[in-house]
Amino acid sequence: MLKIENLEAAYGEKKVLDGFELQCETGSINGILGRNGAGKTTFFKCLYGMMKATAGQIRFQGEPLGPTSIAYLETHNYFYPFLKGEEYLKLATHRNSSFDIQAWNKFFNLPLGELVENYSTGMKKKLALLGTIGQQRPILLLDEPFNGVDFETVETIYIILNHLREKGKTILLTSHVLPTLTEVCNQISWLKEGRIETSFVQAEFPDLRQKIKSEFQQDMDEVLSQL
Repeated sequence: MLKIENLEAAYGEKKVLDGFELQCETGSINGILGRNGAGKTTFFKCLYGMMKATAGQIRFQGEPLGPTSIAYLETHNYFYPFLKGEEYLKLATHRNSSFDIQAWNKFFNLPLGELVENYSTGMKKKLALLGTIGQQRPILLLDEPFNGVDFETVETIYIILNHLREKGKTILLTSHVLPTLTEVCNQISWLKEGRIETSFVQAEFPDLRQKIKSEFQQDMDEVLSQL
């Protein structure tokens, strides 16, 4: 189990995470949903170690979470210039000699012999996802994995995520599109003002949809009342 307790993080004087708490079962897919600025990416950076939390505990299987247990797909990925797709995957997965690049690429049919700088946005996202999976870590952080890809790729990613869940991976992912989370997640947590306000299991996903619609409608009504 991945267990986060009372996590806090700030940029200077601005506190972004405040009393953040979450539990994720091993072999589960967990969605993190929230408005822009709610703290989703900051949370992922704290988990991965890119940003130091000012308070709280992060434990996996009862032990402090270490960097070798986690792989991170960022929203925007950086690729070195003059690097071919296959070279990128070999670098990303160099600690996992069992990762079969050609076999995994059958999902996406990327031109691995071409320079990454010539890839489209969607192709770069697929390449980065393969590099993240290929690290063979028990925890995967996927920040907006559906951004910039077509509907066929979205369906392919669902298949991959379900496969990884069956293999016992603990997956956390964010999305701005609720249906992409309800399609594949065991649990979706609503992040608001730096903390998890509520978590919903699959049977409660309609309640989550209604909660979001109600909150947005209330905000819009306040705006409309001033027009």
